[in-house]
Amino acid sequence: MIINYIFFRIHMAYKAKHDPAMLNSILYLSCVLMFVLLPIAGIVLEIVREGDRINPVFFILYFILILGLVTMKYGNKKKIEVLYEEYSQHKFNRVIPTYCFFLILPICIIFGISIYVIISKYFIDLDKIRDIIYNVCIDF
Repeated sequence: MIINYIFFRIHMAYKAKHDPAMLNSILYLSCVLMFVLLPIAGIVLEIVREGDRINPVFFILYFILILGLVTMKYGNKKKIEVLYEEYSQHKFNRVIPTYCFFLILPICIIFGISIYVIISKYFIDLDKIRDIIYNVCIDF
């Protein structure tokens, strides 16, 4: 799985620099996932928005949820050992330089925000979606 490999390479890079590899790798992967999933979260935020105000609690809960899921998956040292066993002899270790993995976050930021803006501006009529949700809730 590509997410496992990204985590492995980021963990390896931080470990080589004697930085706190576990913490930094979990935070890095959480940020990557947060921006990759931003279009979906943004659409949900637009649907539940009240007036012109954006509720910051939604984004805080969104990041805590992703951080918690990544921590549960990769926070175990046994999982790290399994990843090292699985990917230490991988063919891409010699082909893809480490700095390329640190370019993933800026690419995900650009990708996530761009897709969110394009979807919300050109493809979705949020007033119609709100009306549909309101009518469904009223019928129940």
